[in-house]
Amino acid sequence: MSRPPIAVVQPDDRDAIADFVRFRREVYRRSGLRLTDSVPETAAFFQHRTPFADGREFHLLVAREGGRVVARVVALLDERYNRHWGEQLGHLFMFEALPDARAATGALIETACGWLRERGANAVRAGFGPFEPGFVVDDYDTYLPRMTRHALPCYHGFLKDAGFETEKGAGEYIMAVNGEIVRRYRGFLESVKQAGYDIVPVSGIEPGKRAHDFAGAWNESYATHWGLAPVTEREFGIMFDAPTERRTRELSAIVYRGERPVGVALVRAGGSPRRFFRSFRRSASREMKELSSFAVGVTPCERGRNLSVALGAHAYLQFIADGARYLSYGLVVDDNWSSRRAAQKLGGYVCANYLTYRRSLA
Repeated sequence: MSRPPIAVVQPDDRDAIADFVRFRREVYRRSGLRLTDSVPETAAFFQHRTPFADGREFHLLVAREGGRVVARVVALLDERYNRHWGEQLGHLFMFEALPDARAATGALIETACGWLRERGANAVRAGFGPFEPGFVVDDYDTYLPRMTRHALPCYHGFLKDAGFETEKGAGEYIMAVNGEIVRRYRGFLESVKQAGYDIVPVSGIEPGKRAHDFAGAWNESYATHWGLAPVTEREFGIMFDAPTERRTRELSAIVYRGERPVGVALVRAGGSPRRFFRSFRRSASREMKELSSFAVGVTPCERGRNLSVALGAHAYLQFIADGARYLSYGLVVDDNWSSRRAAQKLGGYVCANYLTYRRSLA
């Protein structure tokens, strides 16, 4: 029996965008996970009504078989990234597909790559960019609420069928709380204080100043970090000033040397993304359920002074006081040895691994 005809189309009205957003439910439902998605928030994002869309051009696509959505993706041309790195690179993100939709997925990816090529991209990356991590490779049964996504094993094959090669690996580090770690964290805080640094929670800095100082230190710290583009003050302002982000303001911090910001930690409690998830038929492990979203950066001239581990300790001790048994250091690309060493100083070990893919469009 022949398969229904394949059509790759761009969602061009509210109902079609709603189908694009909700398709993920169908993919995850087959894996035993129920979740909800915010259609208004997603539509506003892609209609360039948030600061996170500034300098970025999006092209939403879905693949249909016989009228039924079987795969989706967003092609992204990120001028911020290309200007910063001097590349003409496109990105694919929000990729999802049904396991039996190999042919339709191939057509979808080719259409997305063609759109990027027409706009001057000579290569495309999938699995790492401004909005999401890579594709998990070693634990397909554990859901990661913090990531708000779950990769199916077939995704790797679909991407390789479409001409992608492995570009970069990354590991996710977590820490199990114990008495020795608590003592170590307190020591990190005391040592940087004695060295003349001040770690100030974002909640203790006036709104206009905190976004300015945070963006400046963040962009200086991450200027040479693989795969990342600069973040704007407006983006941090939106994130920190939202009434729902009170806990983020308490956990996140800036480290100052005198008046100069020289390091930052962006921390969101593990419950932040759970509004996307209604229930689990198969539960995440206890470790994964508790993980927060964590990113830390130190400016080049201040590295080697334990600031990154002290910034981590600032947030982790708050989590521990609230009863946390596991902590997250987040994703670290494999060749970022300084960050890997910091994770190990904090007692971290790798709990999951991710891959990023790249394809030439030349």
